[in-house]
Amino acid sequence: MTEPKVKTGFLITMYATSVIGNFLCGMNLAGFNESAGIVAFQRNWKGSKNIALVNDACVLGLMLGSIAAGTILKIGPKNSAILANLIGIIGCLPQISDNVWALIIGKTILGFGGGLMIIASSVYIAETLPRKE
Repeated sequence: MTEPKVKTGFLITMYATSVIGNFLCGMNLAGFNESAGIVAFQRNWKGSKNIALVNDACVLGLMLGSIAAGTILKIGPKNSAILANLIGIIGCLPQISDNVWALIIGKTILGFGGGLMIIASSVYIAETLPRKE
């Protein structure tokens, strides 16, 4: 029995993309927390309610994305990962605004894409790893 050829370059690229995607999701969560004081001052937010809502919106999106991943993965893990990246790009657009609701919606969408990416990349790596029998 012949062993299948493993394309090392492809595997490295795929794993690097998955790792970077998951890293960006965590960085998105932490990034707003670090700059929350500056954003609150610039936008004249009183109290921490708005900051908490924006931060929690990303966590809500992560949970919803992870829950929906089971259904979305029916299109395949590779296509799901591509879709997760597109959702993440769309989620960045509302965050340009000064409106707190636009930030909340953008963070929720971005979190949804991040939650989907975490599951899709894990499944993609599990399916493409060479198995030793």
